[in-house]
Amino acid sequence: MTLRLGTLPRLWAIRGGICLLLANSTLQAQTQQQAQQHIASDIESGFNIMLNRQEGNCLTCHTLNDWRDQTQRHKELGQQGNFGPVLDGVGTRYNKTELLQWVTDARKIKPDTLMPPYGSLDGLNQPNASRPLLTLEQRQAVAAALSTLR
Repeated sequence: MTLRLGTLPRLWAIRGGICLLLANSTLQAQTQQQAQQHIASDIESGFNIMLNRQEGNCLTCHTLNDWRDQTQRHKELGQQGNFGPVLDGVGTRYNKTELLQWVTDARKIKPDTLMPPYGSLDGLNQPNASRPLLTLEQRQAVAAALSTLR
């Protein structure tokens, strides 16, 4: 086999291109895996906020039967409320954006609701704190957790 002048640089360029493609696909796979881990972390965080009596305290008013049946943490659920709607299947009734709005300020969707606005101080006469009850990241995590309830 005789190599012509200029063939070797082209072969090296092709080899380099193949290496870049392989490296890129590996990076994409790692990025996708990290994104999935982040989503799983958000969902877990959202359920923790919902259970926490100092943060979301969602189960004071709502019932969550499906999760009680699917988790080892069912003892943490404790006594649940029946004042608000049952949360089972809420992920099939609303998308993440709608769920985030419910958590942020349900009054924007249902003006006569008694659900506290977790992300807004609008219309509150004497808020206990000068900031919303939950940060945007916390509300997004709760919406992500609620979206899994199908």
